[in-house]
Amino acid sequence: MNGDPDALLGFADETARSLRHPALSRPYFWEFHALRDALHGKFAPCMSYASFFDPSICPGLQDYVQTLIDAAPATPVLQCCRSFGRVAYLRQTHGGAHIHLWRDAVSQWFSYQINDYFDIASLLVLQANNPPEMFLRLRQEIALPALESVDFAAGYEQMRQVSFGWEQRYFVYYALWVYSLM
Repeated sequence: MNGDPDALLGFADETARSLRHPALSRPYFWEFHALRDALHGKFAPCMSYASFFDPSICPGLQDYVQTLIDAAPATPVLQCCRSFGRVAYLRQTHGGAHIHLWRDAVSQWFSYQINDYFDIASLLVLQANNPPEMFLRLRQEIALPALESVDFAAGYEQMRQVSFGWEQRYFVYYALWVYSLM
């Protein structure tokens, strides 16, 4: 986002179709692109996954979210699959209404199997700093290797190389799904 905001426009109709989302009138991340000047320099890598369970490790997160709220051209609606670990923090620092979309666990997991992105993202969430004890135990149970780099692309590639069967992948997904309900 900081380096090349125009790259956000590359997620267009093809991305929406592959995710089985309805056709869009604008590119997938249009809202972020429209706010690119206000957001410039505010995104930090820790916002993606490292601060999932502990937002305090990412000092710029509060300013980033407040910028999204303040720069919105209408009533802001923030939506992110990677926010459920931060709901209490977001409520405390920014107020607002918080809605959880509760989908059937099995159907949702099958919808994630269009490619390897969601499995990799789940492994990156498990690598977040200061997770609840259940996720420390899960890391051990599945023998998840520790991230070797804080760089997102390097971490993503490392987790892409982790070879788990469907049972382990579903176990990880389901643990996060249950946690999202808590």
